[in-house]
Amino acid sequence: MDRRQFISSSVAAASTGLILPNQSQAFSFLGVNFGRATTSVSPKSEQRLHLHNIHTGETFDDVFKADGAHIPEALKALNYFMRDRRNNKQIKMDPKLFDLLHTMQTLTGTKKPFEIVCGYRSPQTNEGLRRKNRGVAKNSQHLYGRAVDLYSPDVRLRDLRQAALSQEKGGVGFYPKSNFVHVDTRGHLACWGAK
Repeated sequence: MDRRQFISSSVAAASTGLILPNQSQAFSFLGVNFGRATTSVSPKSEQRLHLHNIHTGETFDDVFKADGAHIPEALKALNYFMRDRRNNKQIKMDPKLFDLLHTMQTLTGTKKPFEIVCGYRSPQTNEGLRRKNRGVAKNSQHLYGRAVDLYSPDVRLRDLRQAALSQEKGGVGFYPKSNFVHVDTRGHLACWGAK
């Protein structure tokens, strides 16, 4: 096979995506810079969340953001997933909260879903909890769909807290006795709880 036949057959192979390592090296050697075969469509940049609600038993395991844009259907499903379990009321949750949870899952390397203790809290639920527990804030971020309480079965609670703190997106509460971390997207960093 002469040089012209080799190039023709190699270009044909490249156009079908069948470039073998020695062919790539040959391209380089011949001064033809094809490298690896590429497609004109780049793969989507997808962000997935894997969550489990400890009270309802429901699971969310899906892509909620692709190519930098939130997926409306996924956000709608997440709003329902994060609803107030006591009265089934829901609110439009802050999408930045889901971005934060995704980042925390990535940083911690967890292979299991985050266990959701509390998402949205209706005013009635929040007031009822305040009467029982003085630690519940009157103006809780849960009321606005900007907060979630969670833990992970395969990540230490301190590591989960650190992952949230590192993002400086909002409030981070640490509750080791109750086995959860509170995270919210209030817009400025605040932290509290056991040291």
